[in-house]
Amino acid sequence: MKSNLKDILDSDETIIWEGKPTKSVYTLGTIISNLIWLIILCFFAGIMLLGVGAKEGDKIGLNNWHWLLLIFVVIYCILVIYRMKYYETLEYAYTNKRVFVKGGVFGTDYNSVDYSAIENIDVNVTVLQKMFKCGTVIFRGAVSHNLVSIKEPYEVFKSLKTVAFDVKTDIYYPNNLRPDENNGYKTKYKKED
Repeated sequence: MKSNLKDILDSDETIIWEGKPTKSVYTLGTIISNLIWLIILCFFAGIMLLGVGAKEGDKIGLNNWHWLLLIFVVIYCILVIYRMKYYETLEYAYTNKRVFVKGGVFGTDYNSVDYSAIENIDVNVTVLQKMFKCGTVIFRGAVSHNLVSIKEPYEVFKSLKTVAFDVKTDIYYPNNLRPDENNGYKTKYKKED
């Protein structure tokens, strides 16, 4: 992947993983969700057009229905084009210090989250993503970000979780302050009778 991410890294920062969403799933997901909204709109517009359960004066006219449908189709096309343009700049990466999400349509935004700010990391694979062998890694803290529709989501999840744990451990317990032996972390818990 050609990326200018290296331009914004610290001098002692190394990229561990970088990737992009699976294009077909990333764009197809928007198309499918918007089509569902179009079907719902057509259903309710059809009810209004036919005036099911309405008095004669309450029926919506045919011309109003066409305008409503046209507005939705225009919004639908704009959203699909926006999503496809956003995909072109969208990149994900994590380093030995933080996680990056880069993207934008009119400009380029870099969002970075330090590992110390990450509280939870989850992985989610939808039916569509499962068909294309990809998934979404979600990391939450003060701000939530998603690595959407990436290949090998479980491997990225495990690796990101390991790196986050290791970096947080180094932050909270620097190497010089760690005891040679720490019996507390690997303690086996037993049920008391």
